[in-house]
Amino acid sequence: MLDVKSADERLVSWFSGHADRRVGRFAGRPQADRWVWDQEMFALLGYRSGAGPASTELLLRHVSEEERGLVADAFRGAVEQWRSFVVSCRVHTADGRFRSVLVVAELMEAEPSGFATSKLLNVDGLAAATGAWLAGHLIDLTELRLNATREAATHAVAEATRHRAVIEQAKGMLMLMHRIDADAAFGLLRRHSQDTNTKLREVAANIVTQLPKVPRRAGADEVTG
Repeated sequence: MLDVKSADERLVSWFSGHADRRVGRFAGRPQADRWVWDQEMFALLGYRSGAGPASTELLLRHVSEEERGLVADAFRGAVEQWRSFVVSCRVHTADGRFRSVLVVAELMEAEPSGFATSKLLNVDGLAAATGAWLAGHLIDLTELRLNATREAATHAVAEATRHRAVIEQAKGMLMLMHRIDADAAFGLLRRHSQDTNTKLREVAANIVTQLPKVPRRAGADEVTG
């Protein structure tokens, strides 16, 4: 599981920039378990038409048993720890097929008007629900992997790992400087990200670059960046 907003920008942008039968799109309010899926999302799970109300439970029902917990934890962590994610897993479809997929999701406070899903999903019915928005893609990589083109996915993982390493490094620096624990350090990063409308990884990168140059401060509430 990868805790970066744009963990695999190249791979996801390649698929999500236009309508593609290998990409299903979803958006919802995870705290209320209220979702909308597009037709491709249902089709990738083996349904010719809607299979009833979209839900996290319906998606998890199709994830392979050994990976179901990983995907469930990703959705749970998105809400509890305010993090986007990329999860690679296998799904068994309603029509008896097997697919290797990526679940890519981005957490946001406002309705995803600037997200690629907004052009393909009607989220009006979710306006009354409360909590953060989670929008993303279910990307079918089966053909790519069968054709030995895993390089794009590998690159995505490498990028995400690199970004997460920066975040972990920034957390460590804040922990040492302010004598706080990991949760408190992450809280400082997240709060500054929200207050400045800056990506978490960019805040972390600024801290890693600038903090060694800043004199040590007594308080634990300030973040450079």
